[in-house]
Amino acid sequence: MNRLNLISIFKTFSRTDLYEFDKFIRSPYYNNQSTLVRLFRQIKKYYPEFNNKNFTKIKLFSSVNPGKQFNSLLFRKYISNLTKLAEKFIFTENFSKNKMKSNLVLLEYFENTGLNNLFLKKDKEISDLRFKKEKISIDYPVNKLTHNEINFNFIMRIPGIGNQFSSKSLNLILENNLYVYMNFLHFFANNLRKLYMHKFYFDISDMSLIIKELFRFIKLKDLENLEKQCSGNDKLYLKLIKYDIMMSTENFNDFDLRNMRKTVFESDEILNHNLLYYYLARMNTFCSAKYSSANEFYKRVLFENYKYMVEKGLFFTDGTRKINFSEYHGIIFFALKAKEFDWAENFIAKCKKLGSVSDSENIELYSLALLNFYKGEFEKCLNYSSRVNMKKFFLRFGLSKITIKAMYELNFIDMADKYAKNYKRFINTQTGISEKFRDNELKFLEYFNLLIHKKINHKQYIPKSFISKLNSEFEQKSNQWIIEKFNLLLKTD
Repeated sequence: MNRLNLISIFKTFSRTDLYEFDKFIRSPYYNNQSTLVRLFRQIKKYYPEFNNKNFTKIKLFSSVNPGKQFNSLLFRKYISNLTKLAEKFIFTENFSKNKMKSNLVLLEYFENTGLNNLFLKKDKEISDLRFKKEKISIDYPVNKLTHNEINFNFIMRIPGIGNQFSSKSLNLILENNLYVYMNFLHFFANNLRKLYMHKFYFDISDMSLIIKELFRFIKLKDLENLEKQCSGNDKLYLKLIKYDIMMSTENFNDFDLRNMRKTVFESDEILNHNLLYYYLARMNTFCSAKYSSANEFYKRVLFENYKYMVEKGLFFTDGTRKINFSEYHGIIFFALKAKEFDWAENFIAKCKKLGSVSDSENIELYSLALLNFYKGEFEKCLNYSSRVNMKKFFLRFGLSKITIKAMYELNFIDMADKYAKNYKRFINTQTGISEKFRDNELKFLEYFNLLIHKKINHKQYIPKSFISKLNSEFEQKSNQWIIEKFNLLLKTD
């Protein structure tokens, strides 16, 4: 049952969504099969995990058809129809929440059907004044374009066009150029972001040349001049797009980042949640690429950005949005790096309460292992890490290194050595990881092996240039610990 698309959809629903869906399927406009209502009410009893032993096709079928023998064909039909209703509900709910798009659909209908009075009334309602009140979203330029196009068609349909209408239609055409360009710029910047992430994660050697080649399509100076000619929301959105584009250039610096953060935070009541999330996540990607353990500025920016995103509810809209593991791990990691232990613990508890992360039990244990390692509570760290299901592929990497480090800190050298060797075998058998990540993990294990031998045999000679070599070969942000341990051993020689 858990593999059904219908159940996957229901797992994403909040309790409010389930309540609304119940009303939705009871509407005769959408559904005239009472069996589907009964079936849904049985299914929702197993929300949110849907993993009870009684949650079977046969038991569900008999609960809505008492006394009837199980009919697999009929049951599949029930599930298919209920899935279609769930999809229709998602579309209807999301469309109805987008007031601007709903209004534009009505405006176009009034224009197409010649309902001029209704058109003028609706047009006034969604005029520039309404756009100014509407929060800026990614759809902002497209909505402006659509509004202008409908208005242009309305003007051209009116018989006996005079100079007043001619002037208005000309202004609409000229204004549309701005929104066409703005829309292009946003997606241009978004593609640059994707390339930047590839450069960061996969270390593609010629990526800088690819990004440079793309800039043939745009000049930042032209964008700055255009920004000066605009006002209000147009100016703000262009300014954010400009920073977004600049972030993919080699010239973007700390000063630019501070200005971008200032602009975003000052605009948080104007930007909708999705766009606010986009620009904060964009800055986080940049900071992660620039971050090193020695750079307090990027470390603090990352924590403050993530903290702001959590407090603004950008991850927990109505308590339902799921945080992906990369985001969740980033929030925990940089909170711990900033030594914000109480905040991190509260965040872990909040995610558990809301069920905002998939496989919440194992991820909570993993998070508490990390928390206690950074607090220096190494025995507690090992206690939590030993309870994590290590078959969870995505948890094993970070947890294995934390476990190895905690064992070393407790002077369980033989255990740490054995665990490190097992982890090395695991790394070498994995095909779904990048070569850059694999090489970095194997380097860590290679140097960890040297660290163990040096700790056991203090007479083992290590040249002074060793730490410099270590710094140059590692990504410092993830391997600062091993550098610190070598420094401590070398000081005692």
